Amino acid sequence: SLATAVSKADRDRLVDPTERERVSVTQRRAALLSHSLPARLRQLRCAAGLPVLPEPSISVVVATNRPAMVDRVLRIVALQDHPNLELVLALHGDGFAEADPVAPDGLPVTVVRAPADTVFGHVLSEASARAGGEWIAKMDDDDWYSPEHLTDLLLAASYSGADLVGKGSEFVYLEAANLTVRRDLGNNEVASRTLAGGTLLVRAETLREASGWRGVKRGVDLALIDDVTTAGGQIWRTHPFGYLLRRTGGEHTWKVNEEYFLRQADQQWDGLATEVAGVVGDPEGD
Repeated sequence: SLATAVSKADRDRLVDPTERERVSVTQRRAALLSHSLPARLRQLRCAAGLPVLPEPSISVVVATNRPAMVDRVLRIVALQDHPNLELVLALHGDGFAEADPVAPDGLPVTVVRAPADTVFGHVLSEASARAGGEWIAKMDDDDWYSPEHLTDLLLAASYSGADLVGKGSEFVYLEAANLTVRRDLGNNEVASRTLAGGTLLVRAETLREASGWRGVKRGVDLALIDDVTTAGGQIWRTHPFGYLLRRTGGEHTWKVNEEYFLRQADQQWDGLATEVAGVVGDPEGD
């Protein structure tokens, strides 16, 4: 509740700008969920015994070429607190079990399989074609998220009226250096094209108008931003909390090195700072 969010704020820690903003986001989320006009109308209808429409439906689309990440993806999506949710999981390449993964209780899961030589954008389009949600959310298999991640994106879509919303990749874990950094991307809660690919939430209708994800091997996120903008759609960047980008020494579609992130670092913390970014870490052994 909002009262709890206000009372739990530690005044001594508010001198840190990131902690102060994190507390503000927590309080704002509580206010929007319980004290906004749409929330009050739902509460009144419930109290009067009137029908209440369900929350907007979201289809999470995840494409992975790493069999070891399948269980992680299922767990992360199952933790999301949005009540009207499904997962479309695209298994891209070889090495996956013949049997489809077992879905967690309460999470509808659709599995799509694509050969390794299928272009990444086509994999995402095939998965999105199988999605039934009013919104399509792209999430990545190796990054970290909070349970409120999708809720925050949907709230931002509601108050901004945008067709495509996302978060900036401000919080980044540099695995080789064992550092978490926060990059300065400027103001948040603004119309901005600077969005992290693993955080995109797009109206299904808007994605259809763009004919799906562009058929490219990399840069599908930037291509979608371009296509939505060209079609006259509105784009919005909300706060960065609830998302932590992972950078390893392996292959990435975003071709920059760790020095790139260190040069942009406004703050940094030793190790994997999940609490700072407001995300849920992996269980031991993952």
